[in-house]
Amino acid sequence: ALATLEFNRGESRQPALAATGGNIVKRVRRLLAQPETPRSALTPVLSAAILTVTIVAIITIINWLRLAVGNLFIGSCQQGGIPR
Repeated sequence: ALATLEFNRGESRQPALAATGGNIVKRVRRLLAQPETPRSALTPVLSAAILTVTIVAIITIINWLRLAVGNLFIGSCQQGGIPR
């Protein structure tokens, strides 16, 4: 984006105003004459759904591993593998 901006600047040197805040992406798009792309309304919902599924999967795996390790420990104790 910066290379395109420099290329579009050309030979004419015009005074520039200082940046005083705001969204840098909007400024660059305006300078490059690129329209702002519309965003889907489903993006936040999809992100939240993926995050929720990931967290549930991690909790399920942790509980399954705790149960599996607990069963191994109990089984070895019953077989005399670990002194009481």
